[in-house]
Order: sequence, then structure tokens, then C-alpha cells
Amino acid sequence: EPISASPGDFPRQVATSEQAGANSVSRKKSMSLRGRDELWRTLRDASAASSRSEKKRETEITTLWETLNPADPSCLENAPSHTELQRDDEIRLELLRVSRLTSPQGTVLRLDLLRRTVVPKLLRSPVQWLVLVVYGITATVQRLGADLGNPEDLGFEASGTMVTFMIVFYIGYCYNRQQLYFDKGQRIMMGIQNVVANARVYYKDQAETRRLWRHLNLMHIAAYTGLADYYSEDNLYKPMVKKFGLEGEPGPVRDYEQEAFSMIALDCDGERACNMLELWALENIDAQYRMGAFSAPVHAMMNKELFEIGDALKAIFAANFQVLPFVYTHMVALSCTIYLCGSAFVKGMEFHPDSTLSVGLIVPLIYVVLTNITIYGLLTVGDVVIDPLGSDLEDFAILRFVEHTIKASFETMHCHSFRPPIEYVKDWHEEQERRNRGSVSEETSGHDGSQWRVPKKGQVRPPPANE
Repeated sequence: EPISASPGDFPRQVATSEQAGANSVSRKKSMSLRGRDELWRTLRDASAASSRSEKKRETEITTLWETLNPADPSCLENAPSHTELQRDDEIRLELLRVSRLTSPQGTVLRLDLLRRTVVPKLLRSPVQWLVLVVYGITATVQRLGADLGNPEDLGFEASGTMVTFMIVFYIGYCYNRQQLYFDKGQRIMMGIQNVVANARVYYKDQAETRRLWRHLNLMHIAAYTGLADYYSEDNLYKPMVKKFGLEGEPGPVRDYEQEAFSMIALDCDGERACNMLELWALENIDAQYRMGAFSAPVHAMMNKELFEIGDALKAIFAANFQVLPFVYTHMVALSCTIYLCGSAFVKGMEFHPDSTLSVGLIVPLIYVVLTNITIYGLLTVGDVVIDPLGSDLEDFAILRFVEHTIKASFETMHCHSFRPPIEYVKDWHEEQERRNRGSVSEETSGHDGSQWRVPKKGQVRPPPANE
């Protein structure tokens, strides 16, 4: 309001002006507070919407996430039971024992193990019989007088060098692949024992040590459950968890873990379970470090050991996914088949009408059979060792791997310490004192318990008082 120049009205105008200014400031402050509240509500709603959008996106990513090599559900229907798995594992252990105790020459005479050799597999191969049929037809036609030519003019033997090179490369690849599986599997087993040993020494809460032991062994079992169609949740994971009590004590932690596992199909997504359990173990170690259980170097060492376990698991999953390309496998098999059929044809040409039965038929037949056994036998052995997690009895004894790791890490957690406990030392001293008192009592007491001194030589012991 305009201020009047009249001196009498000046105080009233000033008061009115001050009140108007105060009301204006109050209105501005009220508007400022309302604007701030609206701004906070807007930011909060935007943050909540962003959080919901982020969770939805994370859910979609998790839903779309797949393992490198998910198991085929149709193959899981034919998976063996746990009892059959145990029986196969015992046979694998027996074959390993025989391999350790028997020389290569001695295996030839073990006719009782003939069904465990490569011979039955070759007899079931149609291509093996195809080569013999080619030899039989060629020998018959040549014997009947048909002039198929001179075998020496064909120069077919030179192709054997090329076939030999391909077979050596293929078998070397298969062996290296099996060795990779074995090395990584042993690294996992040793890593679990090492991490549990560190937790046993450095953890202040032994309940958390047992929890870490459970999670590491669950990760080990879940890996093999999701790796091969031969192993499933019903024949490997559940029996092992129940047998060794890996589900934990009843309570909220156990229910939470079971709910987390219920969201993962171990038969198809075992790699997801391994990632989750690796994270749980990492969080466990980090929680103990933050509580001051151990120093930063120990923390780094345990994390490094845990990451090496995870890297070994990831390497196995990757190797199980990426195999030798089909085009090369087919080329090797086709080249070997053509070479063996051609070799059988050339050897059949030696059975001409003038040749004897032994030189023209039997000796070439032995050569054909020998080359068949050698070449197709090596291909069959390569097919067996290239996948050591399958159903062949020559594959790894996975049950033995899992049970050995569980028991060894459990004993690491509960074995005797190098320093005897205080209670043990105290009890030991008390026992020694009792033994010393008992020894003195035997030397200085009579038959009625009265005390007496051991008589010297030639001195008669006085009778007890009650005598």
C-alpha cells in the first residue's frame, strides 16, 4: 500500500506495510514448502518408477539368461537311479584298480574283462562290417578269375600317412580335453579343501565355517548335476544333500536357501546355481573380514582361492559346450572309412587263382582286421575320452569325486588342532597326579589300606594295627 505523507498516519502506514510484507513472506515460504514437498514427491515417484523399471528389466534379463549348454530334458528321462549310479561308480573304480595293477601285456589275457574293452563296441559298428564285406567281395571276385589288376600298381599305401596324421591329431585333442576336465576337477576339489581350511583357522564363528563348507560342496554337486545328462537332481544332487546334511539346520536360513534353489532348475541350469553359491561364499568371507576375523592379505588369499574354484567350474562348462566341430569329426571318420575300404579292396586283390589259401586269403584278412581294430579302435577310444562325464564305464567316477571332497573338507573343519586345548592339558596333569598318587599308595599301603614303609632287605614288616 502507498504510504501517506501525513505525519499522523505514518506509524499506522508503517505497521500496515510491515504486516503486508510479513504476509507476503509467509505466503512465499508456504509456497516454497509446498513446492519442495511436491518436488520431493515427484522425485520419489520417479525413483520408485525407475526402481520398478529396473527390477522388471532385471527380471527379464534373469528370465532370458541361459547356460551355455543346457541339458536335454528328453535325455533326463532315461537318467539312471541313484542305486544304478552307485553300481556304475563301483565298476569304474574296479576298472581303475585293474588298470593300476595290470600291465598292458597282461590285459590281453584278461578274457573276463573282454566286454569292457573296445572289441564289443567295434563289433556293434556297421562300418566295421562294411570293410570286411568289401574285402570278402573283392577276394571272391579275384579268386573267380576276374582280373582286377596288380595291387602294387595302385600305390594306395601312401595314403596311410595322411590318415595317420589325422588320427593322431584327433586322439591328441580328445586326450587333452579329458585331461582338462580332470585338472579342473582336481582344482575344484583342492580349492574347496583349502578354503575350508582357511575358514577353520581364521573364522571366529565356526557356525559360519560350516555354512561356507555347505555352500562350497553344494556348488560342487550342482556343477556336475547341470553339466551332464547322465546326472540329474534326483540321482545325484538330492541323495548327496540328504546323505551329508548339506541343507543345513531347520530355520529361516534353510528355508531361504531352499526357496532360492526352487527358482533354478538344476538339471538344465546348474551353472546358475554355481554362480549363486559362489556369490554366497564370497559374501560369507567378506562378512567375516568386516567383523575383523582376519587381515586384508588373508581376505585376498581366500577370495583368490574361491575365484579359482569358480574359474575352474566355468572352464568345465565352457569345454562341455564347445566341442570339436562336426565338419572335422566327419572328415576324419569319412577319410578313415574310405582308407579302410580301399585297403580291404587292395588286400582282396591278392587272392588270385594261383595264390595259396594262407598267403592269398588269411594273411591279408589278418591285416584288414588289424587295421580296422587300430583305426576304428582309436576313434572309439577318442569318442569315449572326449566326454569323461558321460555314461561310459571308462568315464570319471563323479560320485567318488563328490564324496571324497565332502568328507575331506569336513575332516579339515573338525580335525585335531596342533595345539592341545587348555581343558585337555588340565585333564592330562590331573590324570598324571592321580597316577603318581596311586603308584605311591601301592608302594606304601597294606592290604587293608593302612600306610607303611617298604621294609628294607632283611627287615620284617610289622603287622597292621587290626591284626
